[in-house]
Amino acid sequence: MDSMFLNRLGAAFLLSGVSVWMCSAVGSAVVPQTAPAKPAFSLPGLENKPIAPFMAHADAARGDALVHQVCTSCHAVNEGASDGVGPNLSGVAGRRIAGLSSYSYSGALKGQQKHFWSDQALS
Repeated sequence: MDSMFLNRLGAAFLLSGVSVWMCSAVGSAVVPQTAPAKPAFSLPGLENKPIAPFMAHADAARGDALVHQVCTSCHAVNEGASDGVGPNLSGVAGRRIAGLSSYSYSGALKGQQKHFWSDQALS
């Protein structure tokens, strides 16, 4: 391969990338991303249900096993442990949302800081 071919290949990739970026920027400017005032349709059975009746029959040992099986791949669950990919979940119930100073939360969660993690919110 000669240097002229490599220059053309590099220019093609650069031009393609700039073209994709420009199309995305123009599309975002022309079509605003706004959420509808209400959903277009609702699915039956997805209403918020109170968690208290389920908690009355909950199995703490099964819950602990599920947390260690599913959640510990991203989160620490022991008090005082450092954060992982996600924040430490020790004592999360009752804690302010995005309330750990040791973890860098997303903007969406930072916007919920006035709320607390309740049993209902965690369900």
